[in-house]
This record gives sequence, C-alpha cells and structure tokens, in this order.
Amino acid sequence: MSSSQIVRGRGATATLQKSAVIVDRDQVRTTIPFEVIQEARVGGRRARTVEIVLTDGMTHELRANNATSATAFAAAVNAADT
Repeated sequence: MSSSQIVRGRGATATLQKSAVIVDRDQVRTTIPFEVIQEARVGGRRARTVEIVLTDGMTHELRANNATSATAFAAAVNAADT
C-alpha cells in the first residue's frame, strides 16, 4: 500500500496504515493492529457505518460521511488484512 486511506465521519476519523487501522475519536487515538481484525464491513441504515470486527468479538464503529467512502474503506481494510 503506497498511501494511507482515510474515512471521516461525525467526530471520528479512521486511517488505514501499513499494519494497523488508527481511529481518532474525541481526542483519543486507538490503534487496531491487523492481527486482531477479523473483518471490516459496512452496515447501518444507509450503509454508511464502517464496522471493524475484532477477533475477540468487539466491534469499532465509525459513521462515514457517505456510503461510497465507507464501502471503499472496509474493502481496503479487508484487502490489507490478508
């Protein structure tokens, strides 16, 4: 992956890096290594929510500004995690 991919939503930003997803929410940064990501998927009423499901069953959710960016980000996470 040559550049990072970013999805922005209400009060949060998720950035796809080389070996992890970085979530910045309410001035708190959470680093989610690929090793603990089971899958990324799109959900929500308008398919604008990126759900990052961890191997322990916990889910991080980020409501994206639009469905296209949510879908592209989830696909990129899944592709990078393989």
